[in-house]
Amino acid sequence: MLFIALLVAGCGSKAELEEAIRPVFYQEAGESFHATRFSFPGVTRAADEVRLSFKVSGTVDRLNVEMGDTVRAGDCLVRLDSTDYFIQYSNALSALNNAKAQLANARSEFERMENLYIKNNISLRDYERVKTQLKSAEAMEKSAVAQVSAAQNQLVYTCLKAPFTGVINSVFIEENEMIGAGKPALMLSSLNNIEVRTTVPENIIGQLKVGMDAYISLTSSRDMTFKGHVSEMGSSAQNASAYPVVIGMQKTGANLYSGMTATVSFLLDSSSGNREKSMIIPEDAVSHDRKGDYVFVAEPSEGEVFVVKRKQIVSGGLTPVGIQIREGLSKGDLVITAGLRFMYEGRKVKLLDGEE
Repeated sequence: MLFIALLVAGCGSKAELEEAIRPVFYQEAGESFHATRFSFPGVTRAADEVRLSFKVSGTVDRLNVEMGDTVRAGDCLVRLDSTDYFIQYSNALSALNNAKAQLANARSEFERMENLYIKNNISLRDYERVKTQLKSAEAMEKSAVAQVSAAQNQLVYTCLKAPFTGVINSVFIEENEMIGAGKPALMLSSLNNIEVRTTVPENIIGQLKVGMDAYISLTSSRDMTFKGHVSEMGSSAQNASAYPVVIGMQKTGANLYSGMTATVSFLLDSSSGNREKSMIIPEDAVSHDRKGDYVFVAEPSEGEVFVVKRKQIVSGGLTPVGIQIREGLSKGDLVITAGLRFMYEGRKVKLLDGEE
């Protein structure tokens, strides 16, 4: 009889051990998010688009590009007749050489007079005179250097260069035409760097943030959707309480051009106006007794072993993806979703990845 009792007790210990480490399915609690798609019309445009103009005036000598041409950064797009500017540069060089010669003579004279002054062979007045002449020659040489630099810059400015790689969108001038400084000559747009501009109403702008995802579909190709992100947001309304928003496009591999009409969509939380934060968990994870609704959560114990803890909750409405939990759960709680009839406070379990 004693042997039978020990055998039964041993079997019971094994069963208790197996029960103590029962594997369970779980779901990590997180704030609920009811995604709703909001769409607005938009227009594509180059992220970098500039009107190029000359810093000097002159006659267009060579027009090296046409509308639609692709150019590289540093390419000379238009060149003015540089004859007059070359003459100015040559005159500035001549003046610089003359100033250098005068400076050399003044420095030599000053050194000679300085030696005489040290030996008391000339008066202080004569010494101060040659010293002033040296300073004047130095100033003239410095001014001549600046004049050469300015003349050289004007000569360089007769070539209108591309500030970045892109495509010529518009050409506003022709060869042999006189153009003034600052008058637009070309329109240059960045290549394969397109953004989308749209406007959103005041009830939506508050939910947008720089960096959040956006989805763009072109009117000409509705079967293609591109992903982008909010890169800029206006702080003042433009038309009818609508705020400007710029969407930066990610690499698409498609041919996109400035001026295309598009639809910009955002996935926003339709319940964001509700101040009550809620969680959504599977309906089967919620149990009920005379004290109310409750769930079992797994808390870390040792290694891969977790301990079951019971939590009273306040449940909300039933949604297509689960039941809302208004109170009782914290973000990150590991809610046990299956095998609840075997759970009790303090039981040891192991977590299983995946769903039941």
